[in-house]
Amino acid sequence: MPLVLKGFKGRYIYWGLGLLLSSFILATGLVVTTGIIIGVLFMITYLGAGLYFLSMKQKQGMYSKNKSYSSYIPEHRIKSLGRKIETANEDTQ
Repeated sequence: MPLVLKGFKGRYIYWGLGLLLSSFILATGLVVTTGIIIGVLFMITYLGAGLYFLSMKQKQGMYSKNKSYSSYIPEHRIKSLGRKIETANEDTQ
């Protein structure tokens, strides 16, 4: 049974914790350098965007997959196939 916390599963929990920690650290730096309003707005925006990104990644699945709907033939197979066709043509002549 996978670990679930507030709707996030598995590794996304750790990503969420990293997001929370990084937003806090960056917002603290902004509060010190610019002001409390800019720091708080940044933290809210950063957390919102990050949590949205995490939820979209979780909907896509645990592992990132490339979805290619075309056929792929490795080059080394094409070369060996070409030799077989050439030898077959030589045998018929």
